[in-house]
Amino acid sequence: MERQLDAALPERGASKRPVFTPLGLQVVERARAALASLEAVAETAQSARAPLSGPLRLGILPTIGPFLLPRLMQAIARLFPRLNLWLREDQTERLLDGLEAGRLDVLLLALPCDCGPAETLAIDGGVLAGAAVEVRRLSGDGPVPPARSLALAWRPKSPRAAELRGLAPAIAEALRLI
Repeated sequence: MERQLDAALPERGASKRPVFTPLGLQVVERARAALASLEAVAETAQSARAPLSGPLRLGILPTIGPFLLPRLMQAIARLFPRLNLWLREDQTERLLDGLEAGRLDVLLLALPCDCGPAETLAIDGGVLAGAAVEVRRLSGDGPVPPARSLALAWRPKSPRAAELRGLAPAIAEALRLI
């Protein structure tokens, strides 16, 4: 590629670890974007062939994941057997960054949250409180945290946005049944 561009991408030196030039960093950034676009094309084709199937990358807060994930995953597997759920637990800001970058498809967040340009669907806070009561009762871990409202969030321009608009109410309903 360096020959095609007639420019150095990594700096050549005594260091064993490659260090990119400013141009090299730009090329890497554009290559990542190109790969993400190609992946989006494949996901669009997959969702057109078989809606609500294939991988779904769900981001969730570690503070609510333990309360909801065991039963949520069972409900999603029952409702959408062809959906392969990939989970990522992280802090709100990093989850939103992952959503914006296309590394995550949908987030389950606690409100209030500035979700920026993401589309959201609010879910009743009783869902989390009910799950927490059950987990705390079974584990004997002490008082139940206060109820918080939840929201599902997704990118409006995602290749799977239409699919997620249809999936979000089903996930919300599954959470209400937990």
